[in-house]
Amino acid sequence: MRADSLRFQDEPQTRVTFHGSPGRRSTSRSVRRNLPERVNAGVEYRDVDVDYVLATGLACDTEAAGVLDDHADAADEREAADEREAADEREAADERGADRRRGGPHTS
Repeated sequence: MRADSLRFQDEPQTRVTFHGSPGRRSTSRSVRRNLPERVNAGVEYRDVDVDYVLATGLACDTEAAGVLDDHADAADEREAADEREAADEREAADERGADRRRGGPHTS
């Protein structure tokens, strides 16, 4: 889920439970950016990104267990890319500021 801005009128009451057949293993995980685990009512959260994965499989199924690891790796890669992009934007802003101080070209 992605949102430019997100505001909760009330603090959400959430709970995750799994019901199913014996011999199955289930798990879930969310990776959040710019949204805390416990949100506050009335607060506006900007540039929000939430990835949620639910995995289930037979208790002896190692493939289902790998789904969460793959998801976590992808989230880590996206976070690193976001950090690089933010650093590049800061560097470009610094260069524009230096050009203005020197009387150099101005681009927006």
